[in-house]
Amino acid sequence: MIRVIKLGGSFLTCPNLELRLQKWQQSSAPAHTLAIVGGGGLVNAIRDMDAIASLDERTTHWRCVELLSHTFEIMAQRLNWPTIQSPEELEQWIQTPASKEEITLVKVNAFYRVSGTAATSSGTSRWNSHGRDLLPENWETTTDSIAAMLAWGIQDSELVILKSCPVSPEATLQELAAAGIVDQAFPQIAEKVSSIRVEQLP
Repeated sequence: MIRVIKLGGSFLTCPNLELRLQKWQQSSAPAHTLAIVGGGGLVNAIRDMDAIASLDERTTHWRCVELLSHTFEIMAQRLNWPTIQSPEELEQWIQTPASKEEITLVKVNAFYRVSGTAATSSGTSRWNSHGRDLLPENWETTTDSIAAMLAWGIQDSELVILKSCPVSPEATLQELAAAGIVDQAFPQIAEKVSSIRVEQLP
């Protein structure tokens, strides 16, 4: 099984993140695992500026996606995880996943970028325009939905959204979106994913 996990950007400043992730991984069923990381305070700063200046929605969305390259680099250095930085590397990993004992960190623009869904050098992509159409290019889309898009392109994969806040196991995705725990676009694209869990990282 392939598992995609999304680490909330708030974990960038979590002092004991390594230990918490290790315990979580040990308590989870073994799986070949990919991860992406959120934007945290970097993206929140853009959100605060937008609230004052009413920035262009689409430009602001992709500006925030660009910032994810920086949180990717920071988390890769901190956790010392192997990384995927291109469509070719991602496709190769999907065809031949790494050990179930390690987590591989994916750079978002390996599959999602302003010019369209990222394709390999052969011109192929698992993420077609229909997947992009499910992600509004505004604040309704965050790395929750971007992680769902990654999982959707990998058949029969599990998606785990790890949060720093409490998450009710009984809540529906629509209720979690209404409460701001996942983004507004998430319930729709989540329908494309085989298995989903939204939970607090212990």
